[in-house]
Amino acid sequence: MGYHFGTKTDLVRAIEQKHRASIERLLESMVAETGDSTESAGLDRAAWCASLTEHLAQLGNPTWYARFAAQALADPAYQKIVVKDALASPSLVPGR
Repeated sequence: MGYHFGTKTDLVRAIEQKHRASIERLLESMVAETGDSTESAGLDRAAWCASLTEHLAQLGNPTWYARFAAQALADPAYQKIVVKDALASPSLVPGR
């Protein structure tokens, strides 16, 4: 692992980034559907969760990414990394 990714944190980031493009496309679509309404501000996490769920559905069964995401989100150290990166999505930045 150390040779290719450095640390376990780097490995977690690499796996998350591999799936980010697909999740980001889904998220962009969902955010675009809400338009510029003031109600959309509170939907950031809901939209991210919905786009992640749709991505997992598109992967089919079994999906190892679902298992990875569950484990990463259950670990406080990795949860911060994954959630911080996800919520930094350009689709969720105000003034999009």
